[in-house]
Amino acid sequence: MHRLALVIRLISVAALVSAVTIPPASADAAGPNAVRNLAGCTANTLAANDDGSTESVPIGFEVDFFNNPHTTLYVNNNGNVTFDQPQGEFTPFDFTTSGDQMIAPFLADVDTRNAPGDGTKLVTFGQTEVAGQAAFCINWVDVGYYSVHVDKTNSFQLILIDRGSGDFDIEFNYDRVAWETGDASGGFEGFGGSSAAVGFANGDGDPSHFFVRDGSFENGALLDGGPKALISSSLNSGGQLGRYVFHVHSEPPTGATLTGEVEDPEGFPVAGAPVEICPVAAGKCIARMANGSGVYRATNLPAGSYEVTARSASASPAYADGHAGPVAVSGTSTFTQNVMLGPELGGPPPGTEIAGIGESEGGIPVLHWEASTELTTEGCANGTASYEVAIEGEVVQSGSMAESPLGSGFYRAIIPPLFPDHGNGQVVIEIKDCASPQTIEFAIYIDPSGVVKDADTGAAIAGATVTLFRSADADGPFIQVPDGSAIMSPANRNNPDSTGIDGRFGWDVIAGFYRVTASMEGCESATSGVLDIPPPVTDLVIRLDCGNGGSSGGGGGGGGGASLAPIAGTARPAVATPTPKKKHKRKCHGKKHKRKKCHKKKHGRGSRGGRTGSRLQDLLGPGPTVVAIPDVSEQKP
Repeated sequence: MHRLALVIRLISVAALVSAVTIPPASADAAGPNAVRNLAGCTANTLAANDDGSTESVPIGFEVDFFNNPHTTLYVNNNGNVTFDQPQGEFTPFDFTTSGDQMIAPFLADVDTRNAPGDGTKLVTFGQTEVAGQAAFCINWVDVGYYSVHVDKTNSFQLILIDRGSGDFDIEFNYDRVAWETGDASGGFEGFGGSSAAVGFANGDGDPSHFFVRDGSFENGALLDGGPKALISSSLNSGGQLGRYVFHVHSEPPTGATLTGEVEDPEGFPVAGAPVEICPVAAGKCIARMANGSGVYRATNLPAGSYEVTARSASASPAYADGHAGPVAVSGTSTFTQNVMLGPELGGPPPGTEIAGIGESEGGIPVLHWEASTELTTEGCANGTASYEVAIEGEVVQSGSMAESPLGSGFYRAIIPPLFPDHGNGQVVIEIKDCASPQTIEFAIYIDPSGVVKDADTGAAIAGATVTLFRSADADGPFIQVPDGSAIMSPANRNNPDSTGIDGRFGWDVIAGFYRVTASMEGCESATSGVLDIPPPVTDLVIRLDCGNGGSSGGGGGGGGGASLAPIAGTARPAVATPTPKKKHKRKCHGKKHKRKKCHKKKHGRGSRGGRTGSRLQDLLGPGPTVVAIPDVSEQKP
């Protein structure tokens, strides 16, 4: 946002990328004394710990964070505060689509276990005042990094300042940034690996609901003396270097609000579930993430009818996608549409096989859409057998299965290529006219997939590393999708992934903007252009220059094409493939007997006084850069 005299102009965070610039780093700016010396900032102490958090503590006033009013928060050791639940993740991650609200002056692996016994070098917090206004302050002053390192320390601060009626300021203050990474996040002596991130987010994926500071996730960028050093710039601070002030103010609605709960087949809420909201008529789908209570929310929707599709979260079993609607919305009212996920997906039972190009971690076969597939099963002898392949209940292929040899009970069929159908599907086999008739059902995934080729020879490159990046805005920042993230379908949640023997790769993704980078030893890496999903991308070929006279780059055409697509079902022609892995730790991991307690509704949710959103003024926008988060183990050594 920009404020000019008394005129306030509402623009998105992304639009500020070109509107605000960061002054260049200054060699003499070290130690700008931006951290405020306020008594309340040291009133309470978070005991020496690694990855710990406080209990819910009172702020002292109400903050209305994107139509989510709160009076309490959690102080997390790793450079951030959250409102819905504690956060112990130690490796910087894409908090814009986490499903949870976060304000992070320096998201990185803070370790205070080596602090001296005098109470210094620990995280402290408390209620205070700034210029006569009620405030809440958290100090991370002289804090070290994992594992128990204090050879380098950082000093930074977060202050929330009350502006009345839920409006508030977010103030980030930095005096010293000497390290950026913990040992368990790929760092060495505090540098490299998955570097720190700075910003705040509603966690729902709405591009107007988050800010990621330029230089986040970039090795060396935010450090003192770095090209985007935190101590060398300022925003709305009256010239005070190292201080960044963001004004968060309530904004009247300009359209309808659609909200609801994502539930698993047993009726339990699914925290962090990705949701796509697509207009029935022409228009672009939008993606949102359910919060810790399984509630999704989309604001300022134009009047019309919408279909809602949800998929299982990364910590959930591989349930089938859930579909709901159409639901009509209008005006500035709030409308509700819950979504229930389908039954848990499973692979073929013993005795039944289907040839494919791989399978998900859950055992779901992955079929290439341009290849014929052999289907076999065992059953009672001397029967008749048939199969059907369905996507979202619609049969797209069917045929008979021959018993061979006769009387063996072994049935076989060749399923023709399923192109152009793709996405999550189901195979149903019926064996009848014999002693023990039976019906066999199992899930499959039909993959359009992209391909990596040699730029000169055109040959497919097997074993190339492909990495998926996402942004909610075409101008970025593009952040590597975390391995195991629910942004990718359960059919394949591997990121980075490797191309198969035919050079193919792919992911089924929620709506957004994507880039794919491919690399191979002995070749120059290449990155695709920006891919706007939906509509599905089915013609992406990434070409690598491997020293054979070609030039690298991404392009269309060639073979089966690419494989980025929206959630299966939101636009039938579209989908792709990776596989799950546990990445970001959550407190609630989905034990069914614990979910009701774990995912209960949090305080302060719901509409309030006609407010449906927040306005961010004078934001410092992120630059349009591709940034990588290296894969690291969830468990620390």
